[in-house]
Amino acid sequence: MSPLQWLREHTGHSNPLVAASNETAVLIASNQPFYPLYIWYLIGSNGALLSLLTLLSTLLFVLTPLVSRYDTCLSRAVPVLAGAANTLMCVQIFGLASGVELFLIPCVMLAALSYSRADRVWALTLIGLIAIAYIGLRLIHVAPWAELGGEDNKSLFKLHAFSVAGLSAYIAWTFFKVYKARFAGR
Repeated sequence: MSPLQWLREHTGHSNPLVAASNETAVLIASNQPFYPLYIWYLIGSNGALLSLLTLLSTLLFVLTPLVSRYDTCLSRAVPVLAGAANTLMCVQIFGLASGVELFLIPCVMLAALSYSRADRVWALTLIGLIAIAYIGLRLIHVAPWAELGGEDNKSLFKLHAFSVAGLSAYIAWTFFKVYKARFAGR
């Protein structure tokens, strides 16, 4: 079996929304190991070692397809919650000036698009939790662990904005295909 076939089998599910959520989670997991390298390249060792903490959530993204075999609603919440928690940790590491809180946008997108109308309580709960987290970030000032200057923050902001745009586009395209197929049958 080729690696691509294994990946399709690993992320596949009879519910296309679950399959799309699984694919997104595995995509995120496959990109996470590169984040500390980007940080090291852009701002040096000041944030690179701390950015290794982001790898703590990788296992949650990898395990999402396995969780989907047992509980489809929970499995779609796992990447949303892991992404939001990872984002909050990165805000603690790099601060708001780095723009890392922008990653809450694809978290909201994933929560909104991963659930059908029948499961909207899950989607609304997750979106509400993310909104509360975002408001908390704005109301409670916490000094970042990494001391970054203006140029470092500009570099990180560009990285984070570009990454959020790419991830958001991927999520939109992945779920567009699911919804297009769903509504084409009507």
